[in-house]
Amino acid sequence: MKRLIGGRYAVTVMLLIVLILLAAGCGGGQGGYKDNVLIGHFSRVDHEQGKVIVDISEWAHRNDKGPVRNDWGMEYHGQLTNSTVVRNETGEKVELAAIKRGQKLRIYPPDPSNDKIDELVVLEMTVQEKYKRMGLLAPGNDRLYTVVISGQDASERYVDSNMEQELHNALQGGLSLMEYDPKANELVDVKDEFALKAFPAFLVFDNEKLVYKTYKTDELEKFLQSK
Repeated sequence: MKRLIGGRYAVTVMLLIVLILLAAGCGGGQGGYKDNVLIGHFSRVDHEQGKVIVDISEWAHRNDKGPVRNDWGMEYHGQLTNSTVVRNETGEKVELAAIKRGQKLRIYPPDPSNDKIDELVVLEMTVQEKYKRMGLLAPGNDRLYTVVISGQDASERYVDSNMEQELHNALQGGLSLMEYDPKANELVDVKDEFALKAFPAFLVFDNEKLVYKTYKTDELEKFLQSK
């Protein structure tokens, strides 16, 4: 009798565990996105059409398997109306002009087929989320990623075709070129954020933060070779 009760108990526990695991797997989806909470990243305002353009790529692929990507290019074009509310998470009104490109937004109603926006909520983002959205962080735990920040008057020296020849060691962990525009509506003003005094600047990131900054290629090479 005890063995029978114990067997039933064990089966019940196993079934509960399976159900919990299934619920956990289906609840948040990829990157924690949910079916009934439409979240995207602000791209721009189309003033001519009176629409807000939001990148909903990650949300649209929330049930896909594999790593979260930022390059799907799926957009939601939401129509602004006189009754559209734009606010932050505490309920305070937010001007559209103050929203930075890449800022995380929650859209209501949570239906991408409905182009009428009732409410836009500007969501808080961590520093790491902002860096990641701007493509600054290394994609892996044990990797370093180099970002070359050039000014708007940059010469041809650091265009893509010349990077490999001069900065070949930096390419091992990944490297990209970013042009600094003081008028750009970016999530992070890289000049202020990293106290840049000149261009080009060479910034090296791990998967969380800036780990090295220099203005000289030989110093960059030495740092990367030491890792």
